[in-house]
Amino acid sequence: MGTLTLQSTFSGRKVTWLPSIWRMVWFLQRLMFLHLEFFFWR
Repeated sequence: MGTLTLQSTFSGRKVTWLPSIWRMVWFLQRLMFLHLEFFFWR
C-alpha cells in the first residue's frame, strides 16, 4: 500500500515536472545556439 501511494505521487510529480524540464532543455539549446552564433560571428 505504501509503495502504491508513493508510485502514484511520483507519477503525478513526473507529469507536472516534464513540461518544465522540456522548457529548460529548450532554453539551454537556444542559449547554446545563440552563443555559437555569436562565437562564429566574431
